[in-house]
Amino acid sequence: TDADESTTSATSATTPNLTPLQHHFQNLVPQTVSYPNFWKRYYYRCDPHRIALQWERQAHNEQLLLLQQQKERERALKEVSDAALSIGRSAASFLKGGWNVTSEAASDVIGGVGE
Repeated sequence: TDADESTTSATSATTPNLTPLQHHFQNLVPQTVSYPNFWKRYYYRCDPHRIALQWERQAHNEQLLLLQQQKERERALKEVSDAALSIGRSAASFLKGGWNVTSEAASDVIGGVGE
Protein backbone atom coordinates (compact mmCIF):
# COMPACT_ATOMS: atom_id res chain seq x y z
CA THR A 1 0.00 0.00 0.00
CA ASP A 2 2.94 2.37 0.53
CA ALA A 3 3.80 1.94 -3.17
CA ASP A 4 0.16 2.67 -4.13
CA GLU A 5 0.11 5.80 -1.98
CA SER A 6 3.37 7.07 -3.42
CA THR A 7 2.08 6.46 -6.95
CA THR A 8 -1.20 8.22 -6.11
CA SER A 9 0.55 11.21 -4.57
CA ALA A 10 3.00 11.39 -7.48
CA THR A 11 0.11 11.24 -9.95
CA SER A 12 -1.91 13.88 -8.12
CA ALA A 13 1.16 16.08 -7.87
CA THR A 14 1.71 15.97 -11.65
CA THR A 15 -1.98 16.02 -12.67
CA PRO A 16 -2.35 19.83 -12.45
CA ASN A 17 0.44 20.19 -15.04
CA LEU A 18 -1.17 17.83 -17.54
CA THR A 19 -2.72 19.08 -20.73
CA PRO A 20 -6.29 17.89 -21.38
CA LEU A 21 -4.92 15.39 -23.91
CA GLN A 22 -2.44 13.99 -21.41
CA HIS A 23 -5.13 13.84 -18.75
CA HIS A 24 -7.51 11.85 -20.99
CA PHE A 25 -4.70 9.60 -22.18
CA GLN A 26 -3.66 8.86 -18.61
CA ASN A 27 -7.24 8.15 -17.51
CA LEU A 28 -8.30 6.04 -20.50
CA VAL A 29 -5.27 4.09 -21.76
CA PRO A 30 -5.15 1.08 -21.40
CA GLN A 31 -8.00 0.53 -18.90
CA THR A 32 -10.82 1.78 -21.13
CA VAL A 33 -9.33 2.21 -24.61
CA SER A 34 -6.36 0.56 -26.23
CA TYR A 35 -3.35 2.67 -27.19
CA PRO A 36 -3.98 2.40 -30.99
CA ASN A 37 -7.72 3.12 -30.59
CA PHE A 38 -7.04 6.16 -28.43
CA TRP A 39 -4.91 7.71 -31.18
CA LYS A 40 -7.30 6.68 -33.97
CA ARG A 41 -10.13 8.41 -32.16
CA TYR A 42 -8.01 11.44 -31.33
CA TYR A 43 -6.87 11.98 -34.92
CA TYR A 44 -10.35 11.32 -36.26
CA ARG A 45 -11.80 13.99 -34.00
CA CYS A 46 -8.96 16.39 -34.75
CA ASP A 47 -9.02 15.93 -38.54
CA PRO A 48 -9.24 19.49 -39.94
CA HIS A 49 -10.85 18.36 -43.20
CA ARG A 50 -13.59 16.41 -41.39
CA ILE A 51 -14.19 19.31 -39.00
CA ALA A 52 -14.42 21.81 -41.89
CA LEU A 53 -16.94 19.60 -43.69
CA GLN A 54 -18.97 19.25 -40.52
CA TRP A 55 -19.01 23.04 -40.04
CA GLU A 56 -20.05 23.54 -43.68
CA ARG A 57 -22.91 21.06 -43.29
CA GLN A 58 -23.99 22.75 -40.08
CA ALA A 59 -23.91 26.21 -41.70
CA HIS A 60 -25.86 24.87 -44.70
CA ASN A 61 -28.50 23.31 -42.43
CA GLU A 62 -28.81 26.55 -40.47
CA GLN A 63 -29.31 28.48 -43.74
CA LEU A 64 -32.00 26.02 -44.83
CA LEU A 65 -33.76 26.39 -41.50
CA LEU A 66 -33.65 30.19 -41.75
CA LEU A 67 -35.07 30.08 -45.28
CA GLN A 68 -37.82 27.71 -44.16
CA GLN A 69 -38.70 29.99 -41.24
CA GLN A 70 -38.71 33.04 -43.52
CA LYS A 71 -41.03 31.32 -46.01
CA GLU A 72 -43.36 30.30 -43.18
CA ARG A 73 -43.46 33.91 -41.87
CA GLU A 74 -44.16 35.21 -45.38
CA ARG A 75 -46.94 32.64 -45.87
CA ALA A 76 -48.52 33.53 -42.53
CA LEU A 77 -48.24 37.26 -43.27
CA LYS A 78 -49.86 36.77 -46.70
CA GLU A 79 -52.65 34.75 -45.11
CA VAL A 80 -53.34 37.47 -42.54
CA SER A 81 -53.04 40.19 -45.17
CA ASP A 82 -55.47 38.40 -47.51
CA ALA A 83 -57.93 37.92 -44.65
CA ALA A 84 -57.69 41.61 -43.70
CA LEU A 85 -58.26 42.65 -47.33
CA SER A 86 -61.26 40.36 -47.59
CA ILE A 87 -62.74 41.77 -44.39
CA GLY A 88 -62.09 45.32 -45.62
CA ARG A 89 -63.76 44.64 -48.97
CA SER A 90 -66.72 43.00 -47.26
CA ALA A 91 -67.09 45.93 -44.88
CA ALA A 92 -66.89 48.44 -47.74
CA SER A 93 -69.47 46.50 -49.73
CA PHE A 94 -71.72 46.31 -46.69
CA LEU A 95 -71.41 50.05 -46.02
CA LYS A 96 -72.31 50.81 -49.64
CA GLY A 97 -75.42 48.69 -49.19
CA GLY A 98 -74.23 46.03 -51.54
CA TRP A 99 -75.31 43.16 -49.36
CA ASN A 100 -78.78 41.80 -49.63
CA VAL A 101 -78.73 39.54 -46.63
CA THR A 102 -81.81 37.54 -45.85
CA SER A 103 -82.53 36.77 -42.22
CA GLU A 104 -81.88 33.07 -42.93
CA ALA A 105 -78.42 33.78 -44.42
CA ALA A 106 -77.61 36.10 -41.55
CA SER A 107 -78.51 33.48 -38.97
CA ASP A 108 -76.32 30.96 -40.85
CA VAL A 109 -73.37 33.36 -40.68
CA ILE A 110 -74.00 34.29 -37.07
CA GLY A 111 -74.62 30.68 -36.11
CA GLY A 112 -71.37 29.59 -37.77
CA VAL A 113 -69.29 32.17 -35.89
CA GLY A 114 -69.49 30.51 -32.51
CA GLU A 115 -68.98 26.96 -33.77
